[in-house]
Amino acid sequence: MKKIDFLSFNHHLIELYSRNFIENEDESFSLGYILMELDSFIVFMSISEIGTLESIQLRSKKFITNIVSNTEYTKMYDFFVSYSKKMNAFDGFSLEKSVALTENTTPKEILNTALKRNKTISIITSIDESILTGKIVLLDINRLVLSLLDYENIEIDHKQSVSLETILCIDVVSVENYLYDKYLVMKNAN
Repeated sequence: MKKIDFLSFNHHLIELYSRNFIENEDESFSLGYILMELDSFIVFMSISEIGTLESIQLRSKKFITNIVSNTEYTKMYDFFVSYSKKMNAFDGFSLEKSVALTENTTPKEILNTALKRNKTISIITSIDESILTGKIVLLDINRLVLSLLDYENIEIDHKQSVSLETILCIDVVSVENYLYDKYLVMKNAN
């Protein structure tokens, strides 16, 4: 497999393809921007179907199979994103500001921030590709432990340990998880 030069795509709208382990498809697809390269991860800004910020993610480089830019599809979404920004609708929940990125940022610092702020995150692993959503309760050199969200009762349920080696993607901040955290604050205030 040819090595991908991630930095050559920085801040260009791209189609990002990752290995798909469970479904019979060869790859899964995301649209967005590479914001920076961090060790074995990239920081990826995922764009929604309407050209707005959907999430900021840590994506494992070892599971990325291809990156494509400057296609008719990305050109159309360049317009969607530009128009959303012009209408002040691109980042309606100020998610981008909540992830402080510097030249020296590490994946552990990003995850530590989510732990300290008690923010809900979502993780996809190479084990089963199910989405694990919850709050980080423990973070060490090789794994993190999540208190998982029980969507049926809208409460934190049991804990699950996740090896950092198996992580495909972590939604560090997302519109859905931001709204969930706001809902929990409102629910717990009553």
